[in-house]
Amino acid sequence: MLLIESIPRSVGLYLLPQESEGLKNKKIKLIVILIAFFLTLLSVFVIPKLITIFLPEFLESIIPIQIMSLSIIPITIFTIQQAEFLGKENSQVVLIGGIIQSVLYLILIIILGQLFGLTGIAIGFFLAMLVRVIFNAMVNIVNN
Repeated sequence: MLLIESIPRSVGLYLLPQESEGLKNKKIKLIVILIAFFLTLLSVFVIPKLITIFLPEFLESIIPIQIMSLSIIPITIFTIQQAEFLGKENSQVVLIGGIIQSVLYLILIIILGQLFGLTGIAIGFFLAMLVRVIFNAMVNIVNN
């Protein structure tokens, strides 16, 4: 998962100085989201087959991996949003979003982890990231 999300995160590092200069790279942002979508599809459909072939002792991890792979798209969108907020010197939104995501993830780990085990933890990660993206989008709408 860390390897897959490295591409969206590195693009965020590229976008940050661009955003601070006021440049809007809509084309790059769109391309990165499309790459994230492709990586998500690849992860959801190919990685389970690879696990089945090469690591059959980890078959129970296939569903959590697929769920966490769905997080690639929100992570990409969040990275773009974060670059925009930091470029506008609006770090409070990033901090508050991080706190919301962390608290929600902790609560979801406790609740869903006990109910569904590793799958519940993966669902919690996905939902916490999705809530952060929605929070950032709502703040962006209010500020514009």
